[in-house]
Formats: sequence, C-alpha cells, structure tokens
Amino acid sequence: MLNRGIGFIRQYDNLNNYVVNLEVRFEYRGLGLGAALLAIIMQDAFLQPGFDGFVSLTTKTDGTENFYFHLGAKKSSSQNLYFDTQASLLAIKKYFPRDGV
Repeated sequence: MLNRGIGFIRQYDNLNNYVVNLEVRFEYRGLGLGAALLAIIMQDAFLQPGFDGFVSLTTKTDGTENFYFHLGAKKSSSQNLYFDTQASLLAIKKYFPRDGV
C-alpha cells in the first residue's frame, strides 16, 4: 500500500504550483513513482492560466536535491528549487508519453 503521496498549492500570485509534500515509501523508491507524481503537478501547472508549467518547492536537507536536479530543477536559493516550462515539458513527456495523465 502506498500511504505516501503528493500535496501542492496553486500560487496564483506567483504563477506556479508549490509542492508541499512529495513522498514515496522507501520500498517503492527508484521505480519512477516520485517523478511521475511530480509530473502530475507539472501538468496541472500547464492547466492554470499564466503558470506555464512552473513548479517550485523547498527541499529537505537530506540529499533529495539530486533527485530534483536530475529532473531538471534549478536552484533559486539555498533550499528552494523550481522547474521551468522546458523542464516540466520534458518530465511530462517522459513519464506520461501519451499526452499526459
């Protein structure tokens, strides 16, 4: 059972989706589930007027930054990362090759 998941807030003032929770149980890590969950948030960011696929988040200090960097994240400050239009498009195409979820 996957009792972890995702949570995000649509930030209309900043025109992006802000990830507040993205967790996959340890035994299911490495299967692409976290990236697929993030791609859902990215796809939603294209459905919101003006967001253009932008997604932001604050990383934990446990080394998870590398997970986000391999998906195309860019650093905006010490623990704050964001995905721009191009990074989101690439992730959506990779994890949902049939035009999204």
